[in-house]
Amino acid sequence: MERAPRADAPECVRLLKRLPDELAGRGREDVRTQGVAVWGDGDVVLRCGLRPPPPSVDPCVAVDDVEWLLLEARSQGDRKVLLTYGRDPAVEVSLSQEVDGVDAALIDLSRLVEPIRQRGECIGEEEPEGLGG
Repeated sequence: MERAPRADAPECVRLLKRLPDELAGRGREDVRTQGVAVWGDGDVVLRCGLRPPPPSVDPCVAVDDVEWLLLEARSQGDRKVLLTYGRDPAVEVSLSQEVDGVDAALIDLSRLVEPIRQRGECIGEEEPEGLGG
């Protein structure tokens, strides 16, 4: 797993210290890449320290005051890739279709990401009904 460009940002360091040992019913793996967390042998992968995305036509979903872009071009096959919108540094989450309770996992992750200051909001009016699982 590749380290994000700003994985050493103070916000990422604080985020990684608060991550749970279990997420979506999967245990956290031992990963040595800075700014990266993995649960369930790669079923859930989090990377902190990405550059905030520019305005996008990708669907945006708000979960507990955290906005996530569903990166459709990267959500191919059996994975969904989401990226926080309006937060700097941005946080990316990749979820396998094997994960039951994707929405619940995003609620847990949103609570962890929420302390990263919001600097912008999605502008689209439509949000996906849910992400499945």
